[in-house]
Amino acid sequence: MYRELLPLPTADGLFLLSDIDYGHPALGVARWLQKRYDEAEALYLKTLKLQRRVPGDEHPDTLESVDSLIELYKTCGKPELAEQ
Repeated sequence: MYRELLPLPTADGLFLLSDIDYGHPALGVARWLQKRYDEAEALYLKTLKLQRRVPGDEHPDTLESVDSLIELYKTCGKPELAEQ
């Protein structure tokens, strides 16, 4: 599981932002601020999937991620998904 979260350097030894821990909610925020809403949504959904397993549905971090996803849906014109 953790291996998929480890970034691999490019040929010049640099890490691509898109390769870094897709379970990290700050990347979702970064994509949102860049108006890359589809990428932000994918990152938030992956974060939620990981957080629901550990630490669990009722943990404050998980609830914050849910809230962020709801706000993203409202921002990018998908209010019907925000209500689910």
